[in-house]
Amino acid sequence: MTIATLRDFELEIDAGDGTHYPVSVLRSPAGAARGQMTFPYSRAELEQWLGRVDAAVLAPGDADGRRQVQAFGATLFDALFQQDILTAYAQSRQAMAGREGGLRIRLRINAPELAAVPWEFLYDTQANEFVVLSRHTPVVRYLEILQADGEFTVTPPLRVLGIVANPADLPPLDVDKEKARLAAAIGRQDADTIELVWLESATWRSLHTAMQQGPWHIVHFVGHAMFDPQAGQGAILVEDEAGHAWPLPAEQLGQLLADHPSLRLAVLNACEGARGNEQMPFSSIAASLVRRGLPAVVAMQYAISDAAATEFAGSFYSALAAGLPVDSAVGEGRKAIQLANANSAEWGTPVLFTRLADGVIWTFPGEEQESGRQLRGLVRQLLVPLAAIVLILLLIAGVMLYPVLEPMWNPSQMEGRFNIAVAEFGEVAANGQVRSSEVGARLSTAVFDRLCAEYAGNFPQLTGSAADSVWIWHDGANGDDCQGNKVKNITFGPILGDSEKDRTRAAAQLAERIAADLVVYGLVRDGGKTLSLEFYYRSDFLHGEPDAAAGRHRIGEPIALPISFGQDPTRAMDQAVKQLDPRTQALFWLTVGMVKDFSGEQEEALRIFQQAERAMRGLDAPRGLDVIYYFIGREAFWLRQYDVAIDALEQAIALAPDYANAYQTLGATYFDRAQLFTLRAGVPPELEKCIAVEAVGRAAASEQEAERDLDRAVEQLMKAVELAPTSAWPPTGNVARLTLGMAYQLKGNFALLYGPAQDAVAWLDKGRAELEQVLGIFTEEDNQQYQAWAVQGLGANHLLRGLAIQATIKAEDSPTVVTEKAAASLPEFENAQTEFQRCIDTGQSVPDPVFQLKVIECGCTYYRDVTKTVQQQTETFIEARQDAQTSAQP
Repeated sequence: MTIATLRDFELEIDAGDGTHYPVSVLRSPAGAARGQMTFPYSRAELEQWLGRVDAAVLAPGDADGRRQVQAFGATLFDALFQQDILTAYAQSRQAMAGREGGLRIRLRINAPELAAVPWEFLYDTQANEFVVLSRHTPVVRYLEILQADGEFTVTPPLRVLGIVANPADLPPLDVDKEKARLAAAIGRQDADTIELVWLESATWRSLHTAMQQGPWHIVHFVGHAMFDPQAGQGAILVEDEAGHAWPLPAEQLGQLLADHPSLRLAVLNACEGARGNEQMPFSSIAASLVRRGLPAVVAMQYAISDAAATEFAGSFYSALAAGLPVDSAVGEGRKAIQLANANSAEWGTPVLFTRLADGVIWTFPGEEQESGRQLRGLVRQLLVPLAAIVLILLLIAGVMLYPVLEPMWNPSQMEGRFNIAVAEFGEVAANGQVRSSEVGARLSTAVFDRLCAEYAGNFPQLTGSAADSVWIWHDGANGDDCQGNKVKNITFGPILGDSEKDRTRAAAQLAERIAADLVVYGLVRDGGKTLSLEFYYRSDFLHGEPDAAAGRHRIGEPIALPISFGQDPTRAMDQAVKQLDPRTQALFWLTVGMVKDFSGEQEEALRIFQQAERAMRGLDAPRGLDVIYYFIGREAFWLRQYDVAIDALEQAIALAPDYANAYQTLGATYFDRAQLFTLRAGVPPELEKCIAVEAVGRAAASEQEAERDLDRAVEQLMKAVELAPTSAWPPTGNVARLTLGMAYQLKGNFALLYGPAQDAVAWLDKGRAELEQVLGIFTEEDNQQYQAWAVQGLGANHLLRGLAIQATIKAEDSPTVVTEKAAASLPEFENAQTEFQRCIDTGQSVPDPVFQLKVIECGCTYYRDVTKTVQQQTETFIEARQDAQTSAQP
């Protein structure tokens, strides 16, 4: 039997108000889509229709009943597939038409009251067919469980543990007949393909003992089930020692089966086995078993006739034995029921619950299959830690500092814990040039005095002349610092330049020359009627990594004075100081937060920034709030408090829609939360020193959430790139592009991990294009750190490309084709090693020890060695295949 390649059409129904429900296509060949479903039935109407469907299913051969089921399924289909959702479905079906494949309908039902709806009866009126009656369009109840599950190989026969429970105090079952029926269905297969063994006594103790005597691949239960509304879960009814009914709740059954990795499937042939409490979607027996780790469960949501059960089991087990995914095998079983009785609706009785994305619960070894299995397993093994290669380069969100263009004679250097230089406000003359002025000097003195007063009144312990103090310098007639000392041999003057870019360059040069962390300056325009307060933040690397906050920031919007300095200097100065005062207060709190951050007190820094936000929010106008929100977001980002970061950064953007730095950091936040998801299954021991393991629990909770975060990251980073050229700090766009390149590569990695694998190369192409463009900006001479990061990104790109080639190896490929694909991956691995070595050579002179650990040791060196190992294993594999082919020749 040919194994079809299925593409996913993942459809999520979120919680609603009882009538309207958000619906999303999370993945499909046609892309994503969003819409809304108006559920077509009230609760009372639904109960009536469910009664009709029950009657139709329990009356096989009733043509009128089948028409009732068709009408019900058509109404459900038309309600669910509306507008963009329907368009995505139709385009996805069209994309798969004519191919040896199909479309897997993965239902994610997050509205508990809809979990009991028999969606298996969906009827497409355009195609005039029930969707599930083809193995090319299986419908799966998908339960997303965070549990790694590698490729599992089964050497036939498949071992089935059969259980028939017939408690004496329940309606009797014909045990011999039930056993004979299943034995007949399985007996259609060769004896060396499937082996059926019966549990002699249907007690929980006997089951527990039998499980120890495995391995078992399938458990097939026939019997009664019940639902306990008090416990909120279902239970199968086994027997006690006296032969009476003993409820075995789903949770306990899951515990009993959970410790047996060979067990891949359970079949529950119990009339209520797939029914759950509407309020607790995991309470059904089937869902609970999957949640406990079982890869797949097939359960019956209605009682099933002997004839239908036999037809289903025969075709279902035959398809499994042929190697079909479990969802396609269920489709074959449904089809067999329908073909045996055209008027029957019993094909809707089986329901498949699974946590596996591709439905492959096992593979079988064989010469052709085994030839590719080793490499496919290696690809899967490497992709998860490789997704963290960007994690090791945490938060690629810094900025490229303007280089110092000229040397200077030994100026005074600031040596405090945090250094603030308050420069003179420049005044724009009539010819457009910035000049020094008395007004500018007085304004900067007002800002300096307020900063000193705030520190003296709130944090006197932080100020002084000691090395662990906050130093604030100024061109003051009465002294250069807050204590009135003459401490410098350089005069700041105004920050000159005919453009924002030139003035930012001048501020960066001053910060570099005197070792200032912050340069505060301003500008007076329009004949003294408009002024602004700005600062340049010098932070090459923070915590060993580039700091996205570096660059120029403006505190609030420009101030429009009611009167100019030329008209009335005294009144204008009073108005100016009054307007500058809240901005200076915001600047003070920002610097306190930065001091705490520099001291390694990130939690305290975040608290200070949040305190500043509360204080500033009480003012009449949001002067400087955008910057404070930005720094809250930035600090929360470093702490991986993602929700706090996202909320603050979105507020910063709402106040300043052109804030490129905020878009950059927001994109990096979404990106970081997405990339951490790959490590939820476990951090490789060799990377534990490189990654904050405790932060993994804050990652995206599911694959779908991670991919949504990644899409949001791309959107925000593209916006940062767009805004950067005209923003306060144009180099932000360069680093946003670097992060964007890494985000595209992570999308390629996700495609290889979660599908569709054929999309991976396109994303890797986009990632490489961004990284190569960045390398034209970050030269090795001026920016060794960024050059190393970008080159490492290219190394990862080549490694992923090699793995992408190996991921195309299919079970049905011939040994020759497998060997050719393996050989095609080798040049990519060689190129990857070259780039990783270039990264090591470029970054080895960077003195920062954290950079050396995270980038050079944990990044470039580690993955160079990993790539070398992969290449050697691939070469060994190719040689073995070639030797085997030579030996086979006559």
